[in-house]
Parts: sequence; structure tokens; C-alpha cells
Amino acid sequence: VVASADEQRSNIADVERALIGLDHHTAGRRVAERWRLPAVVSEVIWLHNHHPDALPETAHTAMIRLVSLADALVRGRRIGYSGNYTPALSSEPWASLLNLRQPDLEAMLDETIDLASNRAAALGLIGGDSRLLYRNALERSSRELARTQASLAQHEQATETRTRSFAAIAGLNESLAPGATLTDALGVVAQSAAAVLDCGPVAGFVFSGVSAAEMVLIEGGRLSQRGHADDAAESPSMRPVRPPVTPAEAPIMPAGDELEWVTSIYGPRLRGQSRWWLRLESDGQTIGGIVWGGDAAELKRLAPQVQELAGLRGGWSLALRAVGARQEAAQLAEQLVKSNQRFAEAQDQLARERAASSLAELAAGAAHEMNNPLMIISGRSQLLSHRLTDPRDVQASRVIHENAQRLSDMITALMRFARPEPAQRKATAVESLFTDTMGLIAGVPERKNRQIEWSLPELPPVNADGSQVARALSALLENALQATPEQSGRIEVTAALDSGGENILITIVDNGHGMDPATLRRAFDPFFSKKPAGRRRGMGLPVALRLIETNGGKLRLESRENAGTRALVMLPIAS
Repeated sequence: VVASADEQRSNIADVERALIGLDHHTAGRRVAERWRLPAVVSEVIWLHNHHPDALPETAHTAMIRLVSLADALVRGRRIGYSGNYTPALSSEPWASLLNLRQPDLEAMLDETIDLASNRAAALGLIGGDSRLLYRNALERSSRELARTQASLAQHEQATETRTRSFAAIAGLNESLAPGATLTDALGVVAQSAAAVLDCGPVAGFVFSGVSAAEMVLIEGGRLSQRGHADDAAESPSMRPVRPPVTPAEAPIMPAGDELEWVTSIYGPRLRGQSRWWLRLESDGQTIGGIVWGGDAAELKRLAPQVQELAGLRGGWSLALRAVGARQEAAQLAEQLVKSNQRFAEAQDQLARERAASSLAELAAGAAHEMNNPLMIISGRSQLLSHRLTDPRDVQASRVIHENAQRLSDMITALMRFARPEPAQRKATAVESLFTDTMGLIAGVPERKNRQIEWSLPELPPVNADGSQVARALSALLENALQATPEQSGRIEVTAALDSGGENILITIVDNGHGMDPATLRRAFDPFFSKKPAGRRRGMGLPVALRLIETNGGKLRLESRENAGTRALVMLPIAS
């Protein structure tokens, strides 16, 4: 992940989601909940990376904003490694939301490096006669006493059973942590069942999907093994359960072929030759079960506990269902946050598309209304240049013709940006891209006084429209040439295969004047340029981005004022 983030110069969270399916914000939230850290810690870990407009309102929003501000400040000062190469969000929105003044923050930042060093050191980064009558009386008394003792023993046994049942339920509630997973809850339920059933090793299972199940084995009162089954589709996971008619029917049953996927794994570790199971259910559906071993008399042994077991089964089922529901809710919450993040990204993309659409309409209208007058101006100025004799008049007519042509070229460039031709993507050699690019920049005036160094190893072809990608690369190179000083200007161009083996990474690095954060954030805006009016139209980078994205690639910029600029182009390889 770190290697890919460094190569692609992207947000490490995006790489984590692409390679692992989970980013460190969500993983950190789950760990914090499992460790029972305060909710404010969990939410800060989870949400501090969000844009202010995409941040949901919670009881801890202020702390989330504060940590987000701190993150923006240290990223701005490049303290530590974040793995996020995208332009840092300005600290001003966070400071404004927290009613903090920017000058105070800047003054405080001067002490940050010393403070960070101190914290790192502290963390260790170290019968008939009287005798017969008397005997009969004693015998009767003995029989009454025996019956009483038997009754007391039975009552004591029932009381002990109920006590174990109540203790099992109480222990169940105490053992289930707020952030327990479904497998954790199954382990607690199976331990509780092993204590109540007094039958030696116990196996438990709970369905975690249509055909998947999590499994545990309890030996000696402890969790000794975890397992997972993807082939539980033939189990009664979605089969309706008939309620027991009499207490004798509830809830113990012989484990048959329907549980072979459990008994084949854990059967050798269970007691006796017979296998029994207790079904756990919710809303008429089986959600899991407890499996153990015994002999043919197991039903008789557990007959006095049937009523208690029926009640316990309900408690165990409820515990599993509650944890499952909580886990589902947490997953939904995570999905909602991801959706909000994607929504914010989609809004940015939609804004760009709307801007491009508006530009297309503007360009089309301009082309329709202005081309004919421009042709007339251009033609007449050329005629005048042939008829006029005064050199100053001839030069003036040529200036008219050149500026009319510039305006026509501007309309054409605008149309190409707003409505680019569909990419004719095919396997294209990287070397040919470089050759075509150098041909396109050969006539750029700044090309003569700058040094361009190439590093081009043997690479697989890319799946792209070669002419469009060459135009994009030439726009990036032209931008770099104009940003570098004469004679000492140097540009390094490299190409490499990324760690995943799916993309070619082309990097263009210059030693030019670079860009400040405000300019970098607007670098891809059409017509934006910090150069004097009339020098540049500000369409090079927007056109390059448009062409690279049209070919299924990505373009990212990194720049610091007076420290040069790095442009990274990522293109998919041909299959």
C-alpha cells in the first residue's frame, strides 16, 4: 500500500480501499471500538479526513474539526508521513468553523516541532407388638424421609440447573463487549452452552451470509479454535423452523447430514459416538447452533433441563441476533460515510462536467458567430498587406491577421477541450508516446535552452490513444519548459510499471519556480493562469487532464513554490 501510494502520488486511503477493501480510518474505528476507547476517539479516527461539507453532525463534531485542523496544519508544514500526496485542504475552513484566528495558529506552529520531538521521546520511539409398631413407624418415617430427600435433591438439582442458566445469561451479557463481532459473540455463547450442558467440548456456528458460516470450538471452557465455512448452503440456514409441540421436543435434536460440514471438522474432538445439536433461531429462521457429543441416553440426561434450555436458547439466539444487527448497522454507517465521500467527489466531477458543458456551448456559439467575421478580418488584412506600401501599415495589417488567427485558434482549442474526440484506444508502445511527444514540443521556443533527461526502460504497451496522450504529455512538458529558468532549466522524465503491475507511471519533474497552494488548487481550472494577460490562455493543464481521463488514466500534480513541480500520469497497460 505504501509503495503504491508513493508511486502513484495519491491518497493512501484510496490505495488501501483499492488493494485491501478497507482504509485505515475505518480500520482504526473498529479497533477503537474493540478496545472500548471513548466514542470521541473512535469518531475522530473515523471522520477526521472528511471535507467540512461532507462531515456528518455528531456529538463530537467540534473535536473532529479540531483534529482535522491539526492534520491540515502539520501536513502543510510536512511534519511526519501521512501517505497522502493530494493537495492539502487549507486550514482556513477548519479554523473558521472553530472560531480560531490564523495568525495565532501560525505562531503556535513554531513550537510544533519541539513538542512533537518531546512526545516521540516519551513514547520510546524508546407390627404387632410395640417393637413391631415402632419398627413400622421408623420404616414409614424412613420412607417419608427418603421421599423428602429425593424431592429435595430433585429440587436442588432443578435449582442448580436454574442457577447455572441464570449465571449463563448474566455471564453472557457481561462478556459481550460493545464492539464484539459476530464470531466473538458466538464464542461467548458456545462457552455459556458448554458450562450449562456439562458435556465436554462444544462446537458452535453462526451464519454470516447466505451460504457462509463462522465456527468455534470450546475445549476445557476456553475457545480453542475458530473456523469459517463457505459451503454451508445445504444447511438449514434459510429453512423455516417448526416450533416445538411439547417440551420434550424442544430444543435438542440429533445432528444428521445437514450438519456434516460442522461434524466433519469438529466431530473427532467431541465426546461419545452420537452427535447432538441445539438450534438457535430468529424470526422462524435458523441463525446458528450448538453441537456436542454424547451417547444414546443424552436426551434422558438433559430431560430435567429442557425448560431451562428452551429459555437459554432464546437468550443465546437474541445475543447473536443483537450483535449481528449491531454489526450490520455499523457496516451501514460505514457505507453511508463512504457514500458521502463518493458523493462529494461526484459533486466535484459533476461541477467539472457542467463547466465543460457550458464551455462547449460557449465555444459552439462563439465559433458560429465569430468564424465568419474572423475569416473576413483575416482575409482583408492579408489583402491589405499586399496593397499597402508604407511598411508601418503593412506591419499593422499583419498584426491584425495574426491576432485574428490567435482568436480562431483559441476557439478551436476551447472546442477540443469541451468536446474532445472519442479516444481510439489500442495497445500503444510507451517509446512511441515519447517520440511523438518530443516531436510536438520541437517548435516550442523554450526547448532550445532547457535540458530534458529521459529514463525509459522496457515496458509493456499502454491501452490508450497515442496521439491524445502525446498531446497531453506535450502540454505538461511545455508547461515545465516555461516554468524553468534559461540555461539551468532541467526536466527529468521517467516511466515505470507500478507495484500492482496494472499501470504505467510517467513522471515529469522540473526545477522551475513551482506553484503556491492557491495556484496548485486551481491548476486544472480552464483559463486560469498566473502569467500576465495575453501571454498564456491557461488551457494546457486542463486539456492534458481531459485527454488523460478520456483514456482511462489519472493525472496528479505536486508543487511547492520555488521548489519545482512533479506531474504524474498513470495509464492502464494493454491486457
